[in-house]
Amino acid sequence: MADLVGLYQEQWPHWYGPMGRGSAARDLSACLDTTFALPRCLFMETPNGDLIGTVSLRAVSPGSDLFPGAWLTALLVAPPCRRRGVGGLLVEGARQKARDLGFDALHAANARDDGLFVRLVWQLIGQTSSGDQLLNLYRIAT
Repeated sequence: MADLVGLYQEQWPHWYGPMGRGSAARDLSACLDTTFALPRCLFMETPNGDLIGTVSLRAVSPGSDLFPGAWLTALLVAPPCRRRGVGGLLVEGARQKARDLGFDALHAANARDDGLFVRLVWQLIGQTSSGDQLLNLYRIAT
């Protein structure tokens, strides 16, 4: 889990860094606890056990007040592994996990490049704001 914590802190220093309000260790611990359906954390490793990427399923995310259900969050691929299809594999793994948990749809909020969601044929269902960012909201059937 130390690798995941470090990756979270590196990717989102404004939230998980020394001055941030979040705790990567606490958030990841909650996602790894299978007592409840959500949250859940999925991760991908090399055969040697090196972390490649991670994604979480949560009930609460920007936009979940508009569209309750399972939300894909914290999609993160280690920098040396980016642009190799890992993000798509993680998203599809999260979609399958949401289906296994009984959800008929998976949602996502995204402020950056929407290419992955467009490529995987997610439906744009709206927009919302989080802080000073405008987020596109997506949905896909599981």
